[in-house]
Amino acid sequence: MPSDTPTDQPLATSSPVAEEARLQRLQRLESVLLTEEPPAPSSSSMLLDRLNYDTLLYMLKTAVCFQSIGAISRTCKRMREACLPLLFRTSRILPGSGRATGRTLPPPNLWPYVQQLVFHGDWQPPDEPRNPAGYMLDDLPLATCLSQMPSLGAIHVEAPGHDPIPPCALAAILSTPQLRAFILDTPPTWTLQPDLHIISPTANLTSVRVLADTYRTTRANPPAEHLIGLLAARLHPVLQELEVPFELVPLPLLSSVEWPRLRTLSFSGESDPARTPHAQLAAMLARAPRLCTLTLDLALRGTVDRQPLFPPGSGSSSTCTPAPSGQPCECPWPDLRALTIAYPDPADELYARLPASLTTLRLRCWPHHFFYSLAFERKAMGQYGWASPVLRAGEALAILRRCAHALPRLRVLELEYEEDGEDAALLQQIPVLFPGLTDLTIYWYRGSGTAEVPVDTMARALAPLNHLRVLRLYLDFPDIPLLFGRDRRTARAAKQTYACALGSAADVLVGALAPSLRALLLLERDMLGNRWAQYYDSAKDRHGRRRAVRSSDVCDEYCLA
Repeated sequence: MPSDTPTDQPLATSSPVAEEARLQRLQRLESVLLTEEPPAPSSSSMLLDRLNYDTLLYMLKTAVCFQSIGAISRTCKRMREACLPLLFRTSRILPGSGRATGRTLPPPNLWPYVQQLVFHGDWQPPDEPRNPAGYMLDDLPLATCLSQMPSLGAIHVEAPGHDPIPPCALAAILSTPQLRAFILDTPPTWTLQPDLHIISPTANLTSVRVLADTYRTTRANPPAEHLIGLLAARLHPVLQELEVPFELVPLPLLSSVEWPRLRTLSFSGESDPARTPHAQLAAMLARAPRLCTLTLDLALRGTVDRQPLFPPGSGSSSTCTPAPSGQPCECPWPDLRALTIAYPDPADELYARLPASLTTLRLRCWPHHFFYSLAFERKAMGQYGWASPVLRAGEALAILRRCAHALPRLRVLELEYEEDGEDAALLQQIPVLFPGLTDLTIYWYRGSGTAEVPVDTMARALAPLNHLRVLRLYLDFPDIPLLFGRDRRTARAAKQTYACALGSAADVLVGALAPSLRALLLLERDMLGNRWAQYYDSAKDRHGRRRAVRSSDVCDEYCLA
């Protein structure tokens, strides 16, 4: 009978046809090993070679997300060539390391693939500040090197240490003809020479972002303000995105020119009506008719009240678009999609003029009001002279009622307010005024004399939001100050109590909110920082109640407070 065990009997000899096929395979293998170029694959092998370029590119972009693009690029020559644009599209270089290493820029054979350059660290001072060739890098003019990178579209100059970017190097960057986006992390402190043309007439920049430390002690910077004025004077006809610190904005100049293509405008910093009147800001905004995203994160000094963009009775001003008789004045930005305003004024006429295109509305404090809730934080904020006139619940409700009729497409709403007698009415009106919300953020603060956080009331009020997918909440629990106490034992006990309070609140919210909810994020305060704790809906317990389980995953989209 047959047996499954091997036998010592010789195997039958192969047929001549099989032997010939085996020899052919050996010959093909030998040719692959002895020649530089492999033979053309058959139609049934090398499936990657049969993919069209678009599909292959999509697969490689997915591999970038999983940090496996390097391994794929080493598989074969075609994969290497296909991966080159993805491997070197962003090149990070150290401009001050050239003298030590002999090379700063990528090799010239990689220049066609570079789409973004990131200059990080200190810059070498120019050997000859008056060199007609401009700033030299790798013994070549920087302007020449940048002009030979045909795909270069963005340059980011990260925060330097002691030696910032020299004026001649900045002039070379801003004069690159194919450059579209420029980011400068630290505003310059040097004074431009009169004979230096910082930006050439051939520049085609459409995005300029000048960033600065939020909590810097020195707010004024005349050289940086002069630089921003030069950029605005040259680029205002073509600029589509502008982000600058508000203290460095030359508003008289910006409000006197037209911005026909400006789509995104972001001002952050400190509002000083004595130096930058809001009337000039409103005049500048009225000259940007195609604005889609407007962000005004402006801190207020202790002696300054909330500043309306359109004060009551401004319907006849030059900043207002005329409307038919008997109707409120129209918004100067008919295509506005996202509006962010810090310390909104309930009397501002802007909220009665918002266009129907608006999908995102953020009414908040800047910095957030919880930075003023503890004594040591208020002391730290006091050195800047800032105040935080947070909205009351009744004021927030008045604003929402004024603009609700004009915002049928609103999907994202952020509110930061302090509880008062109209807190319940505000929460109940949110689903009524904006039933299509998919993303809601609320920073909730206890009013004077309030000891508890009405999580049950909040959950019942928000339950009718049937399309809500993301809910972020900051709840001002009374035990938060104990988290920052000097007594470690008390702080440890307060941290456990705080964690239990967050978990209980998550259970109540998950159990009451609509099944469409995909992410519940509760802002968690700690000595090490503020972070969003993410919860998700688990299976029902034995009593049939929905429970929230805290996720250990970190989602970058929601982790910033």
